[in-house]
Amino acid sequence: MTQTQTVDHFVRNGSDVFMSSLDAREAYNRVNHVKLFDKLIDRGFPSMLMNVLLDWYGKTFSIVRWAGCYSRCISVKSDIRQGGRPILSPLLFNIYIDSLIHALRVSDLGCHLGHVYVGCIAYADDIILLSASLINLQKMIDICFDQGSKLDIQFNPSKSCLVIIGPGYNQLLPNLHVGNEPIFALINLNIWVYILTPGK
Repeated sequence: MTQTQTVDHFVRNGSDVFMSSLDAREAYNRVNHVKLFDKLIDRGFPSMLMNVLLDWYGKTFSIVRWAGCYSRCISVKSDIRQGGRPILSPLLFNIYIDSLIHALRVSDLGCHLGHVYVGCIAYADDIILLSASLINLQKMIDICFDQGSKLDIQFNPSKSCLVIIGPGYNQLLPNLHVGNEPIFALINLNIWVYILTPGK
């Protein structure tokens, strides 16, 4: 909804919106437990909850079976559990990458609706960047790359994409980059505003 409203506002006012979706490689599996707990402590998480999480993740081990043989037991130092506890993992991941979103907000790059920053829309490992400037969008991607490196999060350029929506939909876009790898423009749209406002 926020994404739709933002794009609609900019397109109605004659501006293009450059949008990039970033795919984090095995995002949940790369969450470093020590860095996660540091962030939870900084946020003042209740000690009772911290003790539960420390006990829970401190007893995570992995064994590999190959051709009937088993490896030694290995302590898992990264990864947040998925599947059986779908509510907790996205919350923990949101806290984990909050510094990335904060860095984007502080940069003031990207789209705004009034005084509200909407340049980054994120839920768990899904990140969408919105900018009225292609140059600024590349700067935002650079921030994500730098912050992701600090968090052991790697972005996958081959599964990320670049889209332009608005009056300049037919312009040829250069490839943006995550690190040294290109993000390709998948599609250009000039019909977004008409989809949002049928009959106009």
